[in-house]
Amino acid sequence: MSSFLDWWLPRKFMGNETIPVRAPGVLRKWVKWCFENGYFEEERYEDLLAALPKGKSGEAKRLQKAGDLLYRLHSPNPGAWMTEDPDKVVAINRMKKASEYDEGYMRITRYKGNSVYLENEEREERGPVMLNGDLVKLLKIGDVMNVTIGRFGKSWKVLESGNVYAEDTIVDLWDVHL
Repeated sequence: MSSFLDWWLPRKFMGNETIPVRAPGVLRKWVKWCFENGYFEEERYEDLLAALPKGKSGEAKRLQKAGDLLYRLHSPNPGAWMTEDPDKVVAINRMKKASEYDEGYMRITRYKGNSVYLENEEREERGPVMLNGDLVKLLKIGDVMNVTIGRFGKSWKVLESGNVYAEDTIVDLWDVHL
C-alpha cells in the first residue's frame, strides 16, 4: 500500500490539484481490487473501505480551498521563492512582535465580520482572529484549523498554518486526555 500511495497515486494525478478530491475514490477501487485478488482479508477490507470517505468531494474541495486561503494569509506569494526571477519574489514584511502566541488545533466557535473566534485544545477562546472575506465564506462553525496565531493589540493574526479540517474528521482533542 505504501508504494501505491507514494509512487503511483501522485503520478496518476501529477500537476492536478484534484488529488485530495479524487484520491479516496481511486483508493476505494484499488482496495477492492486488492481484496478480490486476495491481498486483504475481509475484515481488513471492510476497515479500509470504512476509512475512505464516499460522496465527500464537495467537502474536500471546500477544505482544500480553505487551507490554501489560510496559507495565503501569512504567505502572500507562495512558491515565488522557487522562481528564477527575483523580481517576482515579494518580501514579507516583518510585523512587530506579538504580545501572546497560541498554536495547535483550534475549533471555530463563531464569526464576527471577517474574523473568527477559535477555541484551543485547553478550551480557551482566542479572538477575534483576522481572516479575509473569501476564507470566512468557506469556513463553518466547528471546522478545525491547525494554526499558530499571535496577538497584536486587541486582535489575533495567523502566523503559520497547516490544514483545515471538517468538524468530525479528526480526533476530538478536546475530549481526549492523554
